[in-house]
Amino acid sequence: MNALGTKNIIYGWDKMYPEGDFTSENLAEKMGILGTTVECGSHENPDSIEFAWRVILNALKYLKIISDKTYLQQFVQMDEKYRYQKISKNLRMIKMYRWIDGGKMTHDWKHLETINEGDVIAHTNSGETIIAEEDCLMILPNYHPIRNNEEWFYLAKIED
Repeated sequence: MNALGTKNIIYGWDKMYPEGDFTSENLAEKMGILGTTVECGSHENPDSIEFAWRVILNALKYLKIISDKTYLQQFVQMDEKYRYQKISKNLRMIKMYRWIDGGKMTHDWKHLETINEGDVIAHTNSGETIIAEEDCLMILPNYHPIRNNEEWFYLAKIED
């Protein structure tokens, strides 16, 4: 995964879906090929396009689908901030919360924001208070779930 040039790797998604893993990685594994999903950012963020392009170029170079010359020619056109980054964190998924009969997060959690053990994360409409059982990170908070049982947010642990 270091070849892709992403700062963080989040793994363990299959453990979040005991009813079946429908990710592209799972399908690729079943077919005996390499596969991954890279979260490039919000659709409204123009940086997400450049980030995606960098990851694609890194993958093509790693798999020897494009030459070093082609790779370098493409990167010359790219801003320095989008070039290769060394992985800084491996994150293991530990829990997924679904939005059931409504609820509200205690504040506007950001993706990868630190949550300390004992922090109150959210309250459900059924009266449950969701409290962090250990130090962790918020993953992909969904502030506007529209369907009952929709993914609301995930928690991950930093691995050494």
